[in-house]
Amino acid sequence: MNGRVFKGIIIVFLSLNLYCGQKISIPLKEYEKRVNSQQNRFENISVLWDSPYNLNGKNVKVAIFDGGKIYDKHIEFKDRKIIQKSDIKTDQHSTSIASIIIAKGENRFVKGIANKATLYNFLYKRYKYSSAIKEALKYKIFISNHSYSDIDQKDRFYTKENQKIDSIVYKNPSVIALFAAGKSKDFKQLQTIPSLASSKNTLCIGALDEKQKKLIKISPKGPTYDFRIKPDFVYRGLYVLTPTIDDKKGYGIYRGTSISTAFATGIVTLVSEAYKKRFSKDIRFDTLKTILIITADDLVFKGVDNFSGYGRLNAKRAVDFIFDRDFYKKNLFSSIKQNQTKSYNFKLKRDKKVKIAVCWIDPPALEKSKKSLVNDIDIFLTSTDDKRYYPYSINPKNLSITKMQNHFDNCEVIEEKLKKGSYSLKIKGFKIKNIQNFNISSNIAIF
Repeated sequence: MNGRVFKGIIIVFLSLNLYCGQKISIPLKEYEKRVNSQQNRFENISVLWDSPYNLNGKNVKVAIFDGGKIYDKHIEFKDRKIIQKSDIKTDQHSTSIASIIIAKGENRFVKGIANKATLYNFLYKRYKYSSAIKEALKYKIFISNHSYSDIDQKDRFYTKENQKIDSIVYKNPSVIALFAAGKSKDFKQLQTIPSLASSKNTLCIGALDEKQKKLIKISPKGPTYDFRIKPDFVYRGLYVLTPTIDDKKGYGIYRGTSISTAFATGIVTLVSEAYKKRFSKDIRFDTLKTILIITADDLVFKGVDNFSGYGRLNAKRAVDFIFDRDFYKKNLFSSIKQNQTKSYNFKLKRDKKVKIAVCWIDPPALEKSKKSLVNDIDIFLTSTDDKRYYPYSINPKNLSITKMQNHFDNCEVIEEKLKKGSYSLKIKGFKIKNIQNFNISSNIAIF
């Protein structure tokens, strides 16, 4: 690590080989510009800290699995709730990730998204992916950040670890594990997300530039080996200011999907807190994901794509969805059996862009399965003139995303500009073992 003092702030260039970050080097004259670009990191977030929302992560536990101790002597961690379960030397990566989630905000650009949450810090090297989630559960922690990645692309099929992770979430529906998408050397190459970052029942996060408009070059692309849509979401991961570990008042600039995943973890913490405030229970993974999809910002390419997945997380919109008085008209938790079809009829009084997401926590597949989806639910819309509207799906022939029956994902999304009239949403049990729970979220009232 080498640093250089500039107006009381340390410029640090850090190489993170085992994590999902990368060394960055910028001219000194660009540094102040990068610092001033921090404001948009709080876009659609800072408003949630104040009335009427008053969300800050209080009484929520969050786990990070990382490379060492958090530098809790830094001014940004004063009075923060940090429980160090890692007993090796202080680590810059751990410190950066922790700050994005819980930093106090002594520097106004560095305030943590869920700054009053209780943060547990574990050493990632002591746990495999699945055992890390299990360890968090021992402390009744449902939200966990995994900003590290298996960079080996050789084992691209459904692994034993994928199986264990999906099983844990299937048995514990409120577990929300967020994984960094990793890093890629080829900006144009698709299918570069490591298998262990793309389990069915977890969130995989990619990284955007400092303007939050474009994917950064090192952020891996989807789809998965078995044609599932990944990453799930994206957020800022370039030129992000965080505390350093060699000065109590020092700050550095970092990038990578590690960083964007920490932002996503903070956002998920606030959304989960909002849900518990309203409904007095923990949010399920399938419910969370449908809400995040419906409220995400569309960018990079129009609609769902292999670069940004379902889009950029929008914290305020997700929280507003939860507090909406018409929540039960826009969100439904249900179940379905094999060959069963459920219909939900609704009318549009005017032309409108309609977005509907159906997600379910899928059972684990067999190890090395070439297709990881076990329970297959199909969805489509029909109009009075018998026109059908299908969800997004990967075309296996060319890896493009089109609209067709989706037999790969445990989350299906329909997005259409519809004319006023009558419609019916069809949910069909295409291939179901026993019974499968699912959640529907929509931007319009259909229930």
